[in-house]
Amino acid sequence: LGYVDRAFAIEFQKELGKEWTLADSEGNVHIVEYNENLLSPEILSGWFNLFDFYGFIDDNYILFRYVGHNAFHITVYMDDVPQSGVNRYLEEIEGKEPLSIGPFDHFSIKLSRLSIQLSYLDLPAKFSQYIRQGRFNKVTLHGLLMDVECKILKGKPPFRRIKLGKGWKNFCSLHSFREGDKIIFECDTRNPSSHIR
Repeated sequence: LGYVDRAFAIEFQKELGKEWTLADSEGNVHIVEYNENLLSPEILSGWFNLFDFYGFIDDNYILFRYVGHNAFHITVYMDDVPQSGVNRYLEEIEGKEPLSIGPFDHFSIKLSRLSIQLSYLDLPAKFSQYIRQGRFNKVTLHGLLMDVECKILKGKPPFRRIKLGKGWKNFCSLHSFREGDKIIFECDTRNPSSHIR
């Protein structure tokens, strides 16, 4: 099976369909089937056809570049993949697994230079509503590299803004966020939790 990055699947969930078209630089076109499962996104049928077509024996890299409308340009690397690279990739997949079985709410924020430099992050209205609903004083952000506890800063009425406070700047520096990066926060819809992936 071909594992699909969960963050990618979540970001493009409304656009991605069951059938994907892959094209390489030589003009070869392949059709694969995507399972449309946000908990465990994978390429199903068609994946092993790629192995046969390109003559893969062990682990190989295929770089996917999404161009829209369920179409991807692929670059195939024929050299053997070092085991350390495979292990690092598998650890990354494990780091993106959901914290519960869902369903989930996803809140995305595109980071500005200020949102990385400041010691707090203003949350959008719907994310703020989720935090208020859970009545949290702190949340634990489960990042790819490290989990960090952040204090919740609540505005006084009539201002209803909520911010991630102490811990946010540390979370940014640990994950080397840059201006323009997009963060997707995954929250349990049924049981609001202070643990957020």
